[in-house]
Amino acid sequence: MTNYYVESCAWQEAMTFDSYVRGLSAPVDSFLEDHILESSFYRIVTAQQVEVGCFAVHKGSMLTLFYLIESVRRHGPALFARVLHEHGVEATLVPTCDELLLSHALRHHSKVTIQALFFVGGEPTQPANDAPQVSFRPATTEDIPTMAAIDQEIVDDPAQRVAAGQVYVGWLADKMVSVGLAIPSRLWPQQASLGMFTRTDYRRCGLGTEAIRYLMGVCQQQGLTALAGCGYGHDASRATLQAAGMVPATRLLRISF
Repeated sequence: MTNYYVESCAWQEAMTFDSYVRGLSAPVDSFLEDHILESSFYRIVTAQQVEVGCFAVHKGSMLTLFYLIESVRRHGPALFARVLHEHGVEATLVPTCDELLLSHALRHHSKVTIQALFFVGGEPTQPANDAPQVSFRPATTEDIPTMAAIDQEIVDDPAQRVAAGQVYVGWLADKMVSVGLAIPSRLWPQQASLGMFTRTDYRRCGLGTEAIRYLMGVCQQQGLTALAGCGYGHDASRATLQAAGMVPATRLLRISF
């Protein structure tokens, strides 16, 4: 494979990256998107500087992307092995909707773990008759201290997220009981990833389902496809998403080499 060369680049400079994005058979949420965009990117080029693919490595050891144009995919096994060897790759995060990376990764795997489920939203379900009467609205800057008292990690940059209209709060009587997020994708302009946190003393009463249902409605009004993810073993989160009307679209695997 001496006819192909690797060059470091920014993700915006990888000409084949858009083809990778368009080629996925199902959407992925912001967790994987963030890992991809935070990775170190590389172009695979010919001696004539024609780009034939790209790949990305997160924090020096985790492959998050491997893509080749169709005309050179016959060289895929050799190029993939070269990437693993030359870049010290120990594992990959790969969604099951990325058939190219998945097929190459499985040739070298030592362990496969299902890490997460990615959901896509259809029509929000109808609230149950005994659903809690929560009042949801976009968050304001005055809500930030109360949000922080509930949970300091659910919103990574509260001031920026609130100003961008990405944060929503749920109130039950005079108490804030939930914080929700609808974060537009940086790669897929018609998608947004949902996140939600419910006060620990108000769980198991349907508040989480109501919050996700509300966020799905927000996305619907904005013409966005709602996405969400949860850890594979988080049965309560999975049940909450499905009760609101979301359905599993793909799985995220961690494959160790």
